[in-house]
Amino acid sequence: MVIDRLQLFIFLAVTIGGTIGILIDAPHIFEFIDQEARIAEINLTNTTNTSSSLVVYVVVARVVVGPIAEIVGTSSHSSSYLRA
Repeated sequence: MVIDRLQLFIFLAVTIGGTIGILIDAPHIFEFIDQEARIAEINLTNTTNTSSSLVVYVVVARVVVGPIAEIVGTSSHSSSYLRA
């Protein structure tokens, strides 16, 4: 029973010490970040990449989903959007 508690205290000391060490060692934790500017920057990059992402989705739909729909034997009505 004494060894169990000794291992518990050693585990807690190592865990708490490691956590505090990681938090103190990380320099960006205490830096101020302008969240509004960061959100605006992320939104700007997402709006410029939207058109290229849409092209990728359409190509994947035509290349992957089209042949699968033909193999499965779905009606031509359900996969007509893939035959542009």
